[in-house]
Amino acid sequence: MSSQIVNELFQHYQGGRLAQVYLLYGNYQHIAQDLAVEVLSDSTKMSRDVVRKHIASNTFPNFYQLTALTKETRPITVEVVRELSVFLQDTPVLPGWRVVVVQPADALNVSASNALLKNMEEMPRNTTMLLLADSLYSISATILSRAQKIFIPHRDVAMQTRLSEDVGAQKVWAVAEEALRSGSVPALQVVDELVASVSVPTVVDAVTCLLWRRAMADVPNARVWCRKYDQVADFVSEIDEDTLTPAHTVVAVLNCLVR
Repeated sequence: MSSQIVNELFQHYQGGRLAQVYLLYGNYQHIAQDLAVEVLSDSTKMSRDVVRKHIASNTFPNFYQLTALTKETRPITVEVVRELSVFLQDTPVLPGWRVVVVQPADALNVSASNALLKNMEEMPRNTTMLLLADSLYSISATILSRAQKIFIPHRDVAMQTRLSEDVGAQKVWAVAEEALRSGSVPALQVVDELVASVSVPTVVDAVTCLLWRRAMADVPNARVWCRKYDQVADFVSEIDEDTLTPAHTVVAVLNCLVR
């Protein structure tokens, strides 16, 4: 799946259709670096091996990466984004394209998000920015609106393993399975009990993983499950946390299952 997405995006680059900002969410591991290697080696006429080696050490002059050590204790700050602004405003060191990677994009604090948005609105030519995130839930609506979103399915890998050991996710799966069986959203009391013990991001992750698992197992109806997945992703991308309570958010996510 990852190589297919890299190939498709590289074809966009070759055809002059590479977007300035992509948000790759889900199982995004290796995709950003693989795409950067392809684009930068082609545009600078340098070998893939040389480009990959320098990208791995973040020393390739036309490559810039913002990385948070942990989202909770070491988020991406506005000061770091301002350093990116200098990189974007400077003339490229090498002729050819430049690639910027922000990982994880949901580690941006509010000030950093606003500063990054300004960069996105004033992106120079021959530059693409790759925002990487596990899900869309914690990404600001303004950034979501300006990025081309690409979902990379988890295919029952790391997140499935993590969620299978998460008691909260197991509660979500039980409620979601019952909603699918009955064809209706559970009673508000059940939702309130769920919200009291499980975070909204865990609910979103568990429901999306359940839908992808169904799509892989129920091939004849895969399009139905993928459509439900898209409905959840679309809702989360447009969510307004100021007007929706956690309970209303969970109800809306579960409602995507039964529509």
